Amino acid sequence: MSLASACNDIIPFDVFMILSNRDYYQNAVIGKVGDFITAPEVSDVFNMILGKAILSHALKKKSKLLIIELGGGTGKMMRDILRLFQAYTDNNITTTVSAVFMLEQSASMRENQEKNIDKDILSSCPIEWFSDLDTLVQKAQLVAEETNSTVVVISNEFFDTLPMKQFHLSDKISELHARCLEENNIELIYREPSECSTHLIEEYVRKNAKLLNQIIAENKYAIVELSPVREMYLNKLLDIIIPYNGMFLTIDYGHFGYKHTDSIKFIKNHKLLNNVRKLGETDISSAVDFYALAKVAIRRNCIATFCSQSDFLKKHGIFDIAKDFFHKFLDSDIHAKYFEQMWLDTAKLTSKLDMGGAFKVLNITNSPVQKTGFKRCI
Repeated sequence: MSLASACNDIIPFDVFMILSNRDYYQNAVIGKVGDFITAPEVSDVFNMILGKAILSHALKKKSKLLIIELGGGTGKMMRDILRLFQAYTDNNITTTVSAVFMLEQSASMRENQEKNIDKDILSSCPIEWFSDLDTLVQKAQLVAEETNSTVVVISNEFFDTLPMKQFHLSDKISELHARCLEENNIELIYREPSECSTHLIEEYVRKNAKLLNQIIAENKYAIVELSPVREMYLNKLLDIIIPYNGMFLTIDYGHFGYKHTDSIKFIKNHKLLNNVRKLGETDISSAVDFYALAKVAIRRNCIATFCSQSDFLKKHGIFDIAKDFFHKFLDSDIHAKYFEQMWLDTAKLTSKLDMGGAFKVLNITNSPVQKTGFKRCI
């Protein structure tokens, strides 16, 4: 189904989000010259810290490692993680990476990742790309079983692009829809929910009636955003995390707890737009409800912990790593300029008023978590 033909009719926002982002990410550019920039593009130190967190988990399990990244962006994060593993391998204190799997639906994104990830970094480690989550999970189960590997799944700014449903609650329940106007412009409107959506929101209202009634009494309405797709993705990933002593580590724009506000974001050229104007030309995302994801994990007897990106990076020594870089380049001609930019990047990643506060970290394992700076979710 094409986006243009779909929007000849009025469609639910989650369907529109799927179609629009599918078209958008075929040609999306990430970075300073693109529409948005992610933490792996801001600083190599961010990628090193994720790599150390993965390595720490693998060393505790004393097993081989299967690494899975969801939505690999430019491939820079995985490239830097594998370089870190290679550096530790040279010092004989690392584990063996049995395979790397990348989940990527965009052909252009995959092409960039294949260019940026040097397959010779760890010569014995095969790297494979998948466009379908079910196929990836099936292959991961086979590899983990054959190689006796623990499975680590990582993602950065992946779940916020998955579709979600938004509801407006007042004297009645309405669901957000999209329709196409002249010249492919989009209008967002509230309409009566579908039968499937009605069941979803009524169940949520029953469980949270007291809080929602209070919000409606104060503001005359309440916004509820639900994403069954995000929960479905996590459930499928837990099928390979739980049996193989794995870990799920995701960093994303979102919140932990009940936040009944409109979180939909339309981004173009590093600017927030009031609305999406052209089909497939704008990055569309919404805040991830980490509490909902945590409940999925806890229902399956996993340990779910969380913290802000700022606390995660500080706990894992981002400033100490920056100091090490300072001493490394102390006598270099590029020292002053490089070091100044590195500190600016570090501040951006850790500031509670910037990415450090807006982004949250969720860690899920099937075994007790050591002291990591994370708080137990429930």
